[in-house]
Amino acid sequence: MAEGTAASINKGTNQPMDNCCFDIMTQTEKKADFLYHAADRYIQDAQAANRPELAHLWNMIKQDEQRHLDMLKRELAKDVQEGRLR
Repeated sequence: MAEGTAASINKGTNQPMDNCCFDIMTQTEKKADFLYHAADRYIQDAQAANRPELAHLWNMIKQDEQRHLDMLKRELAKDVQEGRLR
């Protein structure tokens, strides 16, 4: 996006940022919350219940969520660099 157009994304609105940036930030928080507060607990619960297949499933989900979080972080960094987060 060109320099002049980044600032005009929200021209005429009272929004502090565009919807896409807000969406990225919202999902980043949700993914991080799952990864840092819930995923390991779910894995431990499955292990304690002697359900290795469920623990494996939670591990796979955790890996996918980490990959998604990394994708979102890269996109957010790009938006910041391109001046969309104003």
